[in-house]
Amino acid sequence: MKLCLQEAIERGRSARSVISDRKGVKADVLGNNYVDPRLLIGLNDEDPSMPNIYSYDLLTNELTLVMRNRRFPALFVDNALNIRLAAKEQPDGTVIYYRLSATAPARGILTSDEDLWEEILSFLRRRMQEAMRKFMGFDKSNENIYWLWADDSSDLGKFIMFPISSPRRQTTLFQPKKGEIGAVFWNFTERSPLAVSEVYHKHEWYVLNETAMDDMQVIVDYNPTASPYIVSYSVDQELILLTYDSAEKPFDVYLYRRANKS
Repeated sequence: MKLCLQEAIERGRSARSVISDRKGVKADVLGNNYVDPRLLIGLNDEDPSMPNIYSYDLLTNELTLVMRNRRFPALFVDNALNIRLAAKEQPDGTVIYYRLSATAPARGILTSDEDLWEEILSFLRRRMQEAMRKFMGFDKSNENIYWLWADDSSDLGKFIMFPISSPRRQTTLFQPKKGEIGAVFWNFTERSPLAVSEVYHKHEWYVLNETAMDDMQVIVDYNPTASPYIVSYSVDQELILLTYDSAEKPFDVYLYRRANKS
């Protein structure tokens, strides 16, 4: 699959494909798992504020309707590019998150009809907490959700995981003590967090998985007076683009190779 996708990219590197040429229609990428030749695309082609969801094949340029949406401004997908969560703000400011119910069809076009969705979480929108609250994706099993969580128990938020079947069974993965959570370094293959940064004047990194310990130490030691920030990385985690937050000189971007620790 990777070879076919790479060949298609090489053949049509300068090619362009029109997803929609209708005036006022906006396209947003809802899902990309970096290994599938498909993307999930949101198009507001029926309602300006509610995107319908399409599967777009990068190899064939084929666009297929996945969900007709008339209720939810926000939708969330798992690692297999299946729509699993939806969110909608209520008139009183409460944000309600929904999961698919047992009556939702396993195949065919999904809809936003009320009988297909059930409430699992609700938050009263508060400006400070909302800034720290964020869905972070699913684990490898697609049964557990990673979330940057904010509630009245802490002013700084926390990084948690919980089963989609039981959102109240929360496991805290990282609790900052000085500043808010800044970024998470992921293992894309295992869909697990390797390290997380806490922002207190600068990014301070904390290792969550011992497999990342040596790499994070090399990265920190390269410029010990500045704070490292991971810009991007390859799917296999072997190549990492990073920079250092420093007041002494402009940002430089470095390529780090995990194989030879340099």
